[in-house]
Amino acid sequence: MEVPDVIQWVRPGEFLMTTGYPFRDDPEALAELIPQLAEKGVSAFGIKTKRYLAEVPARVLKLADEYGLPLIELPPPTVFSDVVREVMERVLIRESDQIAELQDRFYRISQSMLSDGGLYAFLDELERTVNNPIVLIDSSDRPHSSHTLQVMLEHVDPPINWVQLRQQGKLGLSFCTLTDRQVRIYGIEVSERNRQYAALFVFEVNRELTALDTLTIDRVGMLAGFELANRNARRNVEAKYIDQFLHDWLVGRIVTRSDLQLRAEACGCPLDIGTAYHAAILDWKGNTPDIGLLRAGLTKIRSRATSNNVSMLLTIIDDQLACICSTPQGSTLDQEDKRRSDIVRTLQATFTGSFSICAGPTVNSSEQLQESWVKARRTVIISRGFALQGEWFDYAKLGVYTLLDLIPDGPELLEFMKRYLHPLREYDFKHETLLIDTLKVYFQCNGNMRRTAEALFTHYNTVVYRLDRVRSILGIDLEDADDRLQLQIAIKLHGSSK
Repeated sequence: MEVPDVIQWVRPGEFLMTTGYPFRDDPEALAELIPQLAEKGVSAFGIKTKRYLAEVPARVLKLADEYGLPLIELPPPTVFSDVVREVMERVLIRESDQIAELQDRFYRISQSMLSDGGLYAFLDELERTVNNPIVLIDSSDRPHSSHTLQVMLEHVDPPINWVQLRQQGKLGLSFCTLTDRQVRIYGIEVSERNRQYAALFVFEVNRELTALDTLTIDRVGMLAGFELANRNARRNVEAKYIDQFLHDWLVGRIVTRSDLQLRAEACGCPLDIGTAYHAAILDWKGNTPDIGLLRAGLTKIRSRATSNNVSMLLTIIDDQLACICSTPQGSTLDQEDKRRSDIVRTLQATFTGSFSICAGPTVNSSEQLQESWVKARRTVIISRGFALQGEWFDYAKLGVYTLLDLIPDGPELLEFMKRYLHPLREYDFKHETLLIDTLKVYFQCNGNMRRTAEALFTHYNTVVYRLDRVRSILGIDLEDADDRLQLQIAIKLHGSSK
């Protein structure tokens, strides 16, 4: 530095040196420079004395202490080029040592993965290297933790939100609560597949990360990406065999139990002989998600499943999401309700939109699953035809709807509807009334007129009047069991697509 306006040229981390020439007439002006150098991030300031400056002013020394800027007095014989050479040699030696250490770390970590250790051996070796627990969250938001973190997570309540944490992967440094204390975490994005990203995190539980640690994490991140990509490729191949097996099982192409078990074990889906099964189909109430979204959700559910918690196998048949649900034989009603709730919750957490699960009857033999599949498809047709509302429909509990669905279109059906429903429809159209809607709610409320009025948000007397009009128009007695049954059947048929 031999010009007074040097501040606009310096950069962070530099060691600035001067002979003091710009300040020969006003040594105190050096004091104005100290805060500016500190703000710029200069590593140190060397001043050569005895030639232009007799000594460094006391105020300059005081300011340097206040701002934490190292101030170095250079002897008069000092040659600046010698200082530069000495500093650069030390920097290069230090950097070469770090590069050698980085190479050694990369080799050890990559070998842990390649020596049949896989992803978890990689995470454990990285944990030992940076002396802090590690987690890798894949693009399906499934966490893969190093051993120490797995132990720590057993005592974390509430559990960590892995979805939210993965989205922070691109932020670098962030914070989270772990074992009742705030912990700083360092995260990087890891390219996984098809522009999908995982995230690798280090929790600074034991110590702060060094620059070498962050360099290590940044470099080995690609190894994690390669391993996830390999796992995904293997999973895609396995998924094709699983899908074909499940399809053949549902449609009855596998005849004997021995063949079924061989195919199941080959696909990694071993069957429990003591388990009952039923087939089910997801029936969307709006637009069915496209096949890409269905496959993405299917992959996510399979990637999260473990061998000890699977009660549902999924595949796609004719652009529909088909389920094979299993339950131990002899399960109680409470256990069955809980199992169904878990299935519904899993599916709702994975797929957007409103849907119902249409299930066939339970079969006690895996070879009979085709019967349940046929009835599950029938359940979809019936639930749509009669516009049924609910999250779960069992074919065995559809009751009269299964019989009504068998009634063919013909003169008998037309005559029945003409007798019981057409007069009400014409009256509603002509007088802009709601007789048919009132009857629907009336039957849903088991003939209780007060509840009917509350459900329709209308006056009790209005309901009484409307029901009297129904009696008058049809010439029936709503207190008569046969007349009431006939009208209920007509109302249900009116709600169908017949």
